[in-house]
Parts: sequence; C-alpha cells; structure tokens
Amino acid sequence: MNDTDHAVEFFIDKDLSRCKSLGIHPLENTATVFLSFKDLDKFLWELDVDVVKVKL
Repeated sequence: MNDTDHAVEFFIDKDLSRCKSLGIHPLENTATVFLSFKDLDKFLWELDVDVVKVKL
C-alpha cells in the first residue's frame, strides 16, 4: 500500500489459496481483517502490487 515506488517484492504461498479465510493485519497489529485468498489477490491487484505465488 505504501510502496509507491514498487520496490517491495510480495511473495505468498500458493497453498494459502486453499484456506477458507486469511487473517490480515490492516497496517496495524491491533486489528485483524479476514479475507478470502481471492479477495486478497483482488485487493493487491487494485493496488498494483505484483504478487509472486510460490510453493513453500
């Protein structure tokens, strides 16, 4: 979100796509938002974040 220069590489485990929901901290570790993998992928796409899906 704050990486306007696109200097950060975002890697995510492919297996997380099988999870019903993912708990994500919304830029603050005192809160948690639960999203589906598909919604997280869409959100990152909207932010123009290049996501590299890897098998860990």
